[in-house]
Amino acid sequence: MPKIIAKIGKYTVVGKIAKGGMGALYLAKHPTLKRHVILKQLTLRGDRGFNERFKREATLMIDFRDEHIVTVYDHFKAGSSYYIVMEYVDGISLDKLIRDRERLSSEAALLIFLEICKGLKYAHDKDVIHRDIKPANILISKNGEVKLVDFGIATSKQAVDDGLTKIGMTLGTPSYMSPEQIADTSKVDKRADIYSLGVMLYEMATGVKPFPSEFNMETINLINRGIYENPKKKYPAIPGIFKHIIKKTMNHRINRRYKDVGHLINLLSKYSRRYKDQKEINSDIKDYLSGSDTAISASIKVSKKNKGIGLKLIYALIAFILIVSGGSYFYLKGYFYEFFKNKEYGSLEVIASVPPDYYKEADLIYAVTHITSTDPDDRSDPDDRSDPDDRSDPEAGEDNKSRSYRLTSSEKVFFIPFIKKFLFKEKEKEKTRVETNILTTKTLYLPAGNYNMEFYLENQKYYKSFYLNPREIQKQDIKTYEKRTIQFDLADTGPKKVSFSIDVFDSQSAESIYKIADISFYLEDEKKWIDWKKYNNSKKLKKYLNNRLLSGEDYSFKFNTPGYYPKNVKFHVEKDLDSALIEVSLIKEPGILRIESNFERLDLLIDNRKENYIGEMKKDFVRYGKTTVGVREFMLTEGNYILTVEKDKNHVENLQFSISSKKTTIVDVSYNTEEKELKILKK
Repeated sequence: MPKIIAKIGKYTVVGKIAKGGMGALYLAKHPTLKRHVILKQLTLRGDRGFNERFKREATLMIDFRDEHIVTVYDHFKAGSSYYIVMEYVDGISLDKLIRDRERLSSEAALLIFLEICKGLKYAHDKDVIHRDIKPANILISKNGEVKLVDFGIATSKQAVDDGLTKIGMTLGTPSYMSPEQIADTSKVDKRADIYSLGVMLYEMATGVKPFPSEFNMETINLINRGIYENPKKKYPAIPGIFKHIIKKTMNHRINRRYKDVGHLINLLSKYSRRYKDQKEINSDIKDYLSGSDTAISASIKVSKKNKGIGLKLIYALIAFILIVSGGSYFYLKGYFYEFFKNKEYGSLEVIASVPPDYYKEADLIYAVTHITSTDPDDRSDPDDRSDPDDRSDPEAGEDNKSRSYRLTSSEKVFFIPFIKKFLFKEKEKEKTRVETNILTTKTLYLPAGNYNMEFYLENQKYYKSFYLNPREIQKQDIKTYEKRTIQFDLADTGPKKVSFSIDVFDSQSAESIYKIADISFYLEDEKKWIDWKKYNNSKKLKKYLNNRLLSGEDYSFKFNTPGYYPKNVKFHVEKDLDSALIEVSLIKEPGILRIESNFERLDLLIDNRKENYIGEMKKDFVRYGKTTVGVREFMLTEGNYILTVEKDKNHVENLQFSISSKKTTIVDVSYNTEEKELKILKK
């Protein structure tokens, strides 16, 4: 029967909440305040790094005083264990709430997400990076208070050089981690936390994670390339603001994310302006927890008794839609500017001409124009000011005079066909074949004045400044009677000479191994493999082959490096490209750890983990389990490790060992039953 702990230090233990491989959580009472607190215990022994990280968590959090972060009251050592005393939050974790509700309502998700952002903003302003943002680390009290918890792997500017997070080390929860955190946790900044916020919002709004929970090479590849299913497919009614935030925060390119959580808070605060103070926000979250979901509209049920009234409402609604749609058609079709604003606004259409035999389909051609007014008194843009490639942030401000438009091969249909037919009596035009080599904007109506235009068409950029006359003046010139047209042509330059830039990296350390790599490429017309380094260093060979390396062709490369698995790469260089950057990551062939033992059922841990992601080319999670009488073998990547063997809490031994590629390290584990002595020796 396990011994029941009555007291830890000066705190009276009420009960054990949880226990894991590294620690335990106790519910306890404060001796003088008579309130419940949480005791977080570090039970793992024999590793300085974990002890120091545990102390650092207490050091970072003990100075935090924010209502959105769990308060730490004390830190002490009792016996051989370290403890952190923290605020007890009587409520539910966000991950359990998501599981219980399947997904959160839009309003609840917005409020809770905003509260999380406030807590994280406070930590970031203290130069602390959390590095493990996920629903399990968000607690929501029964009173509706949202609190951020568990700064166990957090870091700060002051702690950068303490050596606890080694170069190349990965800490965090994989399915919530940014690409840079997976590569090297020691070098992340607050944008890694912002990425995790986006993953969490995706899960809150849809009920599912954007990436698989299994941490394997396929998942890592998806995260690194930013490939995940559109949240709208998971939940079609997801608000547009959520989609925008998810896209921006989860961008796999770190420089395209929000630089500060403050941007998110400012963006979302306008949706919560109806709340007078923090108490009202907490009250709504509290109501949501209790089942009163104000964010979900009640469905309207029409009974037989009120059927006539219901039909009248439906007819009235249809009439209203017809009137509004007709007005919208009148406005968007341009008649409003033609009749009422013809002395203030001019019309403009931007056209791109693409060669008919161009290798891309029209809808895949990149054609975007940025139009900027150079007049100081520019009026607001009546057209949509949305950048299709997310070049501008929503926090840029309403006074931004730059407008962006995507060119497409066909006009989008905005209106109900019968409204157009019956309200405006327009004659149907004969159906003609749409030329796929012409891209256009819709007709734009902009304030008359001076403009600068930057036009991007595939890999080409054009600049043009122009003056846009009002419609009153445009109609006096036959060239602009219908609209002002600006056209650009995509030049077909034929195949280009292609230059290749190549680097090779170790997949584990991310360090370049180009110097020791053997690289060759296949020359199609000569049907032979060419040594890349020999080609790159020989002016004569380079001059001979340069005219043969052209765009629009397929290229094959082979990478063979001693101690690494070989890799073949084949890809196509599109016709409009003149350079290609190839970065190949090679997997080092693993070494073997052989554990020989005379005793079974001894617990095995490597680097204080019960399992690890190990293997050859295709890795998997492997549990170390227990010793057997005989031999157990594990494949490990090259590096230094700590083996922990434990019989019980009184018999624990550690051994530091090294693994070299393609070599076997033998460790002897023995237990003397008479002397009750546990030994670990490296052979």
